[in-house]
Amino acid sequence: MLPTNTAKDSQNHGALLFLVTYATAVALLLFSPKSDAYEWILTPNMRTDVIYTDNVELATGRGLDKKKGSGVIRLIPGLFSRFTSRRFDSEIDFRMRNIIFTYDTDRNRSLFRLNAKNTGEIFKDFFYVDGNVFMTQQNESLLGPQGDDANVTGNLANIRMYTVSPYVRQR
Repeated sequence: MLPTNTAKDSQNHGALLFLVTYATAVALLLFSPKSDAYEWILTPNMRTDVIYTDNVELATGRGLDKKKGSGVIRLIPGLFSRFTSRRFDSEIDFRMRNIIFTYDTDRNRSLFRLNAKNTGEIFKDFFYVDGNVFMTQQNESLLGPQGDDANVTGNLANIRMYTVSPYVRQR
């Protein structure tokens, strides 16, 4: 079972739904009858970090007497895909960051990072569409505690950016 944060389950399910929808759309373009010869490279990867911190919640000032230490394990499976054909190019880098806390397993969570760039030629030598998707996490406020995903600060927000750029190019 993957670690999750019960307070963020709806966001995780929304991100998973988006990833499934995105993967389906890319697969439909990849295997359309319009594509002839292609090159497809899939590279799975795995990273594991083991961290110990004596102040996992980044307590400051008067809160220092309540600081908690914890071991943090990050399991980061990922998949890099590059697809190149005559009418469609795609580059996708996906990573699922599973954060596991040893002191409080209720705070375990899974975070998603995605960087995808796609270009499709819709009408031969005339109409093209570029689509990009970017998902990551960053600190929500400059005034809050500045940690990363291994800290429990309440200042981490999901960032999603989508762009679609249709254009005409005549040769």
